[in-house]
Amino acid sequence: MAPKQAPSESVITKVISTFVAPEKVSVVWSLTFFAAGVALIASPLMDAMSPQL
Repeated sequence: MAPKQAPSESVITKVISTFVAPEKVSVVWSLTFFAAGVALIASPLMDAMSPQL
């Protein structure tokens, strides 16, 4: 009888572990803040906050 193999890591687990690697944390934070800024600028909230000229 063959020995049982441990289940391999799923693709999602590999992607998450890649993004939370210590050497990539600053890049992930930068992309997160950039995406949040773009979402804020494109939102109707920004239209309400900007002065009407």
